Amino acid sequence: MTEYLDHLSRVSNPVFQTNFFQLVMYSIMSKCRILKSSRLDLRTAKDAKDLAEGLDSKDIQRTVEGRKSGNYHAGTNVSRKLLSSVDACNRAL
Repeated sequence: MTEYLDHLSRVSNPVFQTNFFQLVMYSIMSKCRILKSSRLDLRTAKDAKDLAEGLDSKDIQRTVEGRKSGNYHAGTNVSRKLLSSVDACNRAL
């Protein structure tokens, strides 16, 4: 996608050379870069161990369902930490 956006930004057609179009293109390209480079930073080895051992799909599903209904305390501590990190990345985009 980045290559296509880069191509569109260089097309000589006047439609593609407006300030607004270039701004939208830059925004999309920046979001793609952020998403590709995003990662989960863990502060301690204990967090990494908890994440590796304590996470399963059913727990994440329960946590997601709880958050949809407004209960931000649903699920285990590990799944809440993971989803909070995902939400923070999502807000940054």
